[in-house]
Amino acid sequence: MSNRRVLSLWFKRLSVERVVRQEKISFETPVVIILNEGNQGTVCNLNVAAELQGLFIGQSIRDTILRCPNVIVRFFDLEEDYRFLDLLSRWAGKYSPWIKKELPDGILIDITGCAHLFGGEKSLIEAFKIDCANFSLTARIGLADTVGAAWALSRFLENTSELLYTGDIIDQEARATRARAFKRGNQPNSLTIDQKNNELSSFKYVIVPCGQTREYISNLPLASLRLPLSKVTSLRRLGFRCIKDLLEIPRAPLTRRFGRDLLTRLDQILGLEPEPVSPEKPAKRFSVRLTLPEPIGLKSDFLLALEKLVPALCRKLKNNRFGVRKLQLQIFRTDGTTQSIYIQLTQPSFDTEKILTLLGMKLDEIISEFGVDLIRLETKIYEPVYETQYVKELSEDNLEVKKPNTDTDFEHFLNRISLRLGTESITRWHSAESHIPEKSFITSGAMWSEPFFDWISKVYSRPTVLFNPEPIEVLDNVSPLKKFKWRGRYFNSIFKTGPERISPEWWFDDPNWRTGVRDYWKIDTETGERLWLYYAHGGLKTGGWFCQGCFS
Repeated sequence: MSNRRVLSLWFKRLSVERVVRQEKISFETPVVIILNEGNQGTVCNLNVAAELQGLFIGQSIRDTILRCPNVIVRFFDLEEDYRFLDLLSRWAGKYSPWIKKELPDGILIDITGCAHLFGGEKSLIEAFKIDCANFSLTARIGLADTVGAAWALSRFLENTSELLYTGDIIDQEARATRARAFKRGNQPNSLTIDQKNNELSSFKYVIVPCGQTREYISNLPLASLRLPLSKVTSLRRLGFRCIKDLLEIPRAPLTRRFGRDLLTRLDQILGLEPEPVSPEKPAKRFSVRLTLPEPIGLKSDFLLALEKLVPALCRKLKNNRFGVRKLQLQIFRTDGTTQSIYIQLTQPSFDTEKILTLLGMKLDEIISEFGVDLIRLETKIYEPVYETQYVKELSEDNLEVKKPNTDTDFEHFLNRISLRLGTESITRWHSAESHIPEKSFITSGAMWSEPFFDWISKVYSRPTVLFNPEPIEVLDNVSPLKKFKWRGRYFNSIFKTGPERISPEWWFDDPNWRTGVRDYWKIDTETGERLWLYYAHGGLKTGGWFCQGCFS
């Protein structure tokens, strides 16, 4: 028999407790996390104070505010939850090196051969309890011989007194007997105050003795098998309520009806099929920090500190052939508060001077207050880069030669401008394959895209300025393009070219093209303007004459 031991750590209120920690909200204040599904927001996570107010998961945001007006509402942020879970997995590394994140709110730890270092399994659980209490986290722990059993026990701990299946009581026998017992009213109708407080306890655990996994998981619900919801619903419709109901059924009919994955999950939870805990490869982290003997607050002092930190960080990046794309500057004040400043680069780089220049432009945003005694630099996004980049050129003999590419001033210019205007304010245009004029190009952020030069040559000329269609007033119905009014001005045309017929995309319902087929004209006016007009023949909307661009 294998002596393998697996611990599953489930943070039941991970999302809401992350918000409480970050915003330093009182524990007595009700807080809920809202998940937007379609046009309705529902509660997906809440703290103990909110649950005591009668709020529950799945409740609409409208009913939540009506029932508890003083509730704090925050929206679900999966990326921030993953980042917080990553920090918790690094903390759990003190107990065992074999750790796997169980997204979105759990951690699996293989503690085989590690429990004796903490005085046994119960002492190890107590250590987890102390740490979780210090972090103000609600945790559920299941410790068993298999990954599936540990996962199931950590998430279905509400009926721990009924987990052990011995077959000695009537409630664990035939379904008909259980049904009659339920009708006789032997089940409690409501929870007592002590039961309610125990249900809301911030820490619970179950330790399964070695070799007794089958007895402890028999009464667990079918959802503990990690099956899709549709398959669990189908099993419940057939009368299956818990795992032991499936263990009594022949395997062949189950496979034909529900597929191989049902038996796979059963074998994994019983330990008949291996399910290893494969730790993720730790990501490389590049960071440096400087602890100051005396607090500082002047800009010149920060520059001197950065002159020591930036070269050390760039050496680390250069030795690993990486360049920074997003850099975080953290300052730690003497009163225990922190401030973070971020800079982004268009290209990965480990150039000390350029990074120092960019950081120097952001020093005015630092609020030192009572002084700063610790400064830290960390690369949030980095990419592979080489010290020398080469470009191909033709020599005098028409032979290809490689020369170092040192033309990076434009990229440095983009970095400096983005710090002033914002990364989203600088864009590039790329060509796109579409016969629709406004879809013949796409707009990309200059910080995250390469320059584009291979523009597709157009058979028909297009205006230099393209805007949304604007209606024009035709003054002569006999010659519509002879006289017209646009933007409050009257125009007389002296020359026209066209028409160029463009049809909408029949496979896509574009609201801007519901006026049907368009006939485009280039119009030269007496005052010198060259406009791009079109006549819409009408479709789902009424057609007419419109102006969409100009060639000046």
